[in-house]
Amino acid sequence: MKRVGVTGVSLGGMHAWLLAAADKRIAAAAPMIGVQNFKWAVDNEAYQPRVDSISEVFKAAVVEDVHDKNMPTREIVAAVWDKLLPGMLEKYDSPMSLPTIAPRPFMAINGELDGRCPLPGVELAFQQARKKYREMGVEENLELFVEPGVGHQCTGMMWQKASEFLDKHLLM
Repeated sequence: MKRVGVTGVSLGGMHAWLLAAADKRIAAAAPMIGVQNFKWAVDNEAYQPRVDSISEVFKAAVVEDVHDKNMPTREIVAAVWDKLLPGMLEKYDSPMSLPTIAPRPFMAINGELDGRCPLPGVELAFQQARKKYREMGVEENLELFVEPGVGHQCTGMMWQKASEFLDKHLLM
């Protein structure tokens, strides 16, 4: 159990991030294009690519909303997240959950242009995580790899980075 690692892509990356936060048996995690900051996206109206990924859910929410708009507002997006992921924006989002993974090795892998996992929100979450890793004296266990010019796609370089990171921390 001391060598259990996890990775995943997109929704699988989100699962890997949240699993590492929830289960201390995960010794190392390297999610790809899955770590995001839901609240940052809502606050900065940077949610449309994520909304588009589950558009039917948001279309239904817009129809039910009294504003009668074609596109969801930040209030609708926040309400949908609260319905689908109760407590995510207030308790479990990446700025709160990433620090709980410390001191275990964690690497998020993202595309610079990923609209579903906007980099400014991910970087904000990493600021919180870095504080905790630094306090514990294990700052080297936290990494963020951003591939320039890449959107929401998993590349060969991303797979290589995840594999190298997990090998480094699990095959000691």
